[in-house]
Amino acid sequence: MNIKYTLKSTLLAFMAFAYFISGNAQSNTGFIRGTVYRDNQKIANVDVVLLDEYGDSLTTTRSEINGEYSFNNLNVGIYTVIVRAVPITKTSGYNAYESDPINLTIQGQVLNIDLISKKIVTLTGGGVRAGGAKVRETGTTTTVGQKTAQKTGLRGLGSFAGLSGGVNSGPSGISSRGSRTDGNAVYIDGVRVNNSSLTQAFGAQVDIMQAGIPAQYGDFTGLGISITTKGGKVSSRKAASLEVRSNSAFTPYHGNLIEGFYAAPLFWKVNKDYLTGKSSIKRIPIAAINVAANFSYAREPNPSYIGYYVIKDEKLAQIEQNPLLINTDGSFVHAANYLTENDYDNVNVRPNVRAYSSSAQMKLDFQVGENATLAAFGNFQYSNSVNGGNQIM
Repeated sequence: MNIKYTLKSTLLAFMAFAYFISGNAQSNTGFIRGTVYRDNQKIANVDVVLLDEYGDSLTTTRSEINGEYSFNNLNVGIYTVIVRAVPITKTSGYNAYESDPINLTIQGQVLNIDLISKKIVTLTGGGVRAGGAKVRETGTTTTVGQKTAQKTGLRGLGSFAGLSGGVNSGPSGISSRGSRTDGNAVYIDGVRVNNSSLTQAFGAQVDIMQAGIPAQYGDFTGLGISITTKGGKVSSRKAASLEVRSNSAFTPYHGNLIEGFYAAPLFWKVNKDYLTGKSSIKRIPIAAINVAANFSYAREPNPSYIGYYVIKDEKLAQIEQNPLLINTDGSFVHAANYLTENDYDNVNVRPNVRAYSSSAQMKLDFQVGENATLAAFGNFQYSNSVNGGNQIM
């Protein structure tokens, strides 16, 4: 009886924990949907294929009787929609369709397919353009992809919010449209977090939401920052990157950075279709890992165009030896009160500043079903500076 009670209690506790996690997690996926047309007529039973950024086929759907098709619960990233071959008439001719690369965001994408013109049909009252413009925006949202992020030179993904129109940056943080900084909310893969410091190599996309916040993010009064990390799907491909930056050979500031990213499948299973001869793919990945880390060092974190004024060593030694001077009335005054411009040197680098920082992230993706992926994510950050002290998050 005791054993049964223990197992039952453990099961109930696990179910309660899973319910809590699912209740607090948020969806951070998008969709691609639309209607297939020919000669302004909606066409049914057309196979529409979704490709990933590498050109590999992900899934296929078929247009309904009203011509509509949809791909739902897609991770943000680059996709292409194609229709390989559809008869133009019952007796002759075929035509195909291929969209421009779509930079899918959490806002979703609507693509209507015209099998004659082979172009994306703009929607009434807004719509889309080739190349992946967002649609159905009910508020002010700015999306920053990885390629754009690399051009900015910023390292922290949360820093991109300051580049959006209407966002103000101050000593207490960033704010939007007069909102309070303590009302901001940061999400990583749809889950609200306190620490948003991620390496640039680990982020796939950043959405800065100023108004019309989607209901999936809950209630907050400030600026919303949604960071979508790489991964989210189990791929058989390996990927790696390494970035090294240094100006030590050219300037006295010694700004140095090294950052790396690695992604690879971890576990595989035998493809059943391979065993029956229906597929040439022998193994299918069921788990993948994404790892990123960086380290930076700066001798002078805030270089000045006009330089800094630093007291000369010999004058500093005199003050340290005799910090007080006797005034004519017998009182004492500080010796530093009598410093002149000649007692200072103009330098490019202050002698008492330096900054170290590092961060690391790891994400594990497990394919638990045909349309379901379980992800585990961890984040570590360390900083050490003379002015800021030590911080570990």
